[in-house]
Amino acid sequence: MAGYDVRGACLALAARLSDPAVGLPAGIDPQELSPPCAWITPREIRDPTLGAAATLVVWVYLITGNVDPADAMGRLDDQLDGLLEVVDPADSDDVIDLAASVILPANPTTPLPAYRVAVDLDL
Repeated sequence: MAGYDVRGACLALAARLSDPAVGLPAGIDPQELSPPCAWITPREIRDPTLGAAATLVVWVYLITGNVDPADAMGRLDDQLDGLLEVVDPADSDDVIDLAASVILPANPTTPLPAYRVAVDLDL
């Protein structure tokens, strides 16, 4: 089996989401993120082949600031719309988790409202 570029695939998605046309700052290092943002984290490689083709499943956490629940949902809905204009939810996990929360290193005492979307990427 040839080598996979998991980091490269995640960074490419982050670049697509961070493009001004999409307007969703994204990255793979939570220490570099500030809400509103998208944190991309690899989960698993599915269906690897000898020719090095495979599917990389990543979780995209859409994160907003610590605001009242109704405002947070509105902001996360907007982020979700932006994400779904660029990618489809993963075939392997087509559930969008609306009850996720994330603690970022910049604010380790406050869980931030988040949605989690699994996305399939080609490797």
